[in-house]
Amino acid sequence: MSPAVISITIVAYFIILFTISYIAGRKADNEGFFVGNRKSAWYVVAFGIFTKKQVYDKYIPLVAIASPILCYILQRIGEAWLNGYQISYELLIINALFTFLGLCLFIKRQDKETSYTTHTTKQKVK
Repeated sequence: MSPAVISITIVAYFIILFTISYIAGRKADNEGFFVGNRKSAWYVVAFGIFTKKQVYDKYIPLVAIASPILCYILQRIGEAWLNGYQISYELLIINALFTFLGLCLFIKRQDKETSYTTHTTKQKVK
């Protein structure tokens, strides 16, 4: 591919990305940001349950770089390991799994005094 085609592709990608961001964010406000305008799909909310833990920020780039590298290595040597099977779209799921597990390794540990439970409101029994 020529450098001009690559440059045009990158510019077109960012134009499309910014256009979608502008259209999606025109009516956004703080309430909509935090509660998803009460229109979030169940699977988005379910995935958010796993991300309530805090992660050490300085290790996020390490995980974000290591996960695709591990997938690349898996794709290259996976054919020999899997009797000729070529991994293709499965790499998207494997990449997400590597990223999730990598971030789980760097979850901040909380003291018992500062940790919170999901049951923040307790009702008195009469």
